[in-house]
Amino acid sequence: MKTYLITLISLILFVNSTAFSYECGNSTEDNAFLSDDFYEFSNIFINDQYFQKKHSSDHVIILLIDTESYLIPQKIKKSIDKKDIKYPTIPSFDILNEDKQKLKIVQIDKNNAEIIRSKDDTGLLVKYHFKKNKCWNLYMIEDDSI
Repeated sequence: MKTYLITLISLILFVNSTAFSYECGNSTEDNAFLSDDFYEFSNIFINDQYFQKKHSSDHVIILLIDTESYLIPQKIKKSIDKKDIKYPTIPSFDILNEDKQKLKIVQIDKNNAEIIRSKDDTGLLVKYHFKKNKCWNLYMIEDDSI
């Protein structure tokens, strides 16, 4: 009975670790972001295009302001497969600084956060929304630029 229990527990732990590896990635870098701290995650996300793609939902929601189709500008919603998104979604800190763009990183709660990218006097305003299940993932880009 004791051997049976140990085997059963080992099997459960193996299945859970396999699911974890699939969902979050199996590198040390990926697994470092299981913590609730979004700020650590965002520093790598912003500077690593490959990491951005890996930590984007399969389908990312895109909200855009359509100023052409309507008399009054309206938001339109699209769902785009992550393979069709142009990466990097957020330029690196070097590019942002060079272009005088600003980033504001906001952790709303332990499972929701956003990064706001803007540039003074240009109308640029893009919000990147993240959710955390086991790992942080980009799930929505809201482009309020006009």
